[in-house]
Amino acid sequence: MSPSEDCHKTLYSLCFPWLCLSLSIQLFLFPSYKSTDMDVHRYWKVLTLYLPPQKWYTDTRSPWTLDYPPGFACLEWLLAHMVALVDKHLFQLDQSVTRLDIWIMRSTVVLCDLCLAHAVYLHLNIFRKYQPEISDTRLSFVFAVFVLQPSLFFVDHIHFQYNGFLIACLFYSSYFFRLGKYLSFLCSVAILVLLKQTFLYIVPVSIFACTCQRYVARYQTKGMITFCRLFIQSSIVFAFFVLLGISPWIVYKGQWRILCGRLFPFHRGLLHAYWAPHFWALYGCLDLFSRKCIQLVFPHSQMAAKMRNITSSATRGWIGIRKPFVVLPNPSPWMCHVLVVVGMLFCFYRLWKKRHLLLHPIDSMWLWVRAWSGVWLSSFLFGWHVHEKAILMPQFCMLWYCLIKEEDEKHQGLLRWWWWLTSMISTMASSCMVPLIFGCLERIVVLGWILWMMMYLLVVEMTWRIQSRWRRRYLILHQLVLLLLLGLPGIVHRWLPRFPFLPQMLLSGYGGIICGWVYVEMVFGGWDE
Repeated sequence: MSPSEDCHKTLYSLCFPWLCLSLSIQLFLFPSYKSTDMDVHRYWKVLTLYLPPQKWYTDTRSPWTLDYPPGFACLEWLLAHMVALVDKHLFQLDQSVTRLDIWIMRSTVVLCDLCLAHAVYLHLNIFRKYQPEISDTRLSFVFAVFVLQPSLFFVDHIHFQYNGFLIACLFYSSYFFRLGKYLSFLCSVAILVLLKQTFLYIVPVSIFACTCQRYVARYQTKGMITFCRLFIQSSIVFAFFVLLGISPWIVYKGQWRILCGRLFPFHRGLLHAYWAPHFWALYGCLDLFSRKCIQLVFPHSQMAAKMRNITSSATRGWIGIRKPFVVLPNPSPWMCHVLVVVGMLFCFYRLWKKRHLLLHPIDSMWLWVRAWSGVWLSSFLFGWHVHEKAILMPQFCMLWYCLIKEEDEKHQGLLRWWWWLTSMISTMASSCMVPLIFGCLERIVVLGWILWMMMYLLVVEMTWRIQSRWRRRYLILHQLVLLLLLGLPGIVHRWLPRFPFLPQMLLSGYGGIICGWVYVEMVFGGWDE
């Protein structure tokens, strides 16, 4: 038996128990409540199973129209054919779903989330190959952190979505990048865009990083003209794969405009019903605070009288509000996109400055994950109509850097700093998913999340011996504030029924502060260590 085979089997034995535990928790969550998202995905499966592709984006018989790219529609088509082999009743929309239908639908999420475990396993295999000094305990702990993330359990296995599969595809893409497989990497990025349109945010930095890698490998002695030529080549290859994926809908008459309207529904407004913990949530809180201050300080002014006659729909959890703010300026979709682009520019500069590290499978992972995390946080903070689940992308990307970095004296400070940032963003991600769930069983899951969070912090504290008192105290304070905000709905709904959206607004506003601070720290600090 070769050493590589022995390591491979050892890594498998380290990961398999955690995978079994994760699957057990997922099966335990099968009896959870049936959300509206489950009805949406049920209809999409029926739509893709019984209608030809040219009618997927023109059907308007249901309010749950298909608003994901063709790649995700093909995934629904594949899952629909698999489900149809065992359950025909699920596709009868005139009948209510049974418990068996719900369990079969949830099993499709479990099946797709297995891809996440496999993608993490592939990355750990590379670490085992190029850094054999990494302990088995460390590798096992890393795998457990990925497959036992509470935020993913909340949004996928209770609320019902397929975010684990999308994160897995993101990790498959980074796997090809680490190995220097340029064509496979560009193809995987194109597949990501075909699965969900929000992956368009990472396209520029992905093509730029791929170009930097090719430039350093073969053409570093040549000038910038060669770099621009390589960038154009990579862009053409990426565009070819994307056009190949959407070509059937381009050929159909009038489909292109309908497809763009479905994928980019700017009419839905800036804020989602559940405010995500981003910059615009904090902006909305400041707008409401400014409005109240004007009414108190200048009660007899014309502006105050006008504000008293205005009922802000944004603070009621409504969507489709193009101008949700009363005092502060309302941004347009293009303004949001400009802010996102400006927020990710620094990542391009750092990639170019440290491009020589992109050739090594380990160093390229740190640099690549750092750039991706910055881009994802920028799109999350400043994007238009961002959902709370979008925080999963930067959270899962940041987990790699925090948990794998070497523990020598050179990297101790950087490791602790990354653990600090990742702990803040992870607890915030799990907290902002809690308002999506309700019911007795779901409360047990929330309690499990709190216990898991405490165990996670305890293990990291014992492993890395974090000695900074102010960081430890601030993290404890952060946890207490989150627990207070999560328990606030019960108090407000009982004693302040006139303000049902107040707990969500406070949680999102506080989350906007935390996520914004993490973004500033991550983008502008620690690159040179």
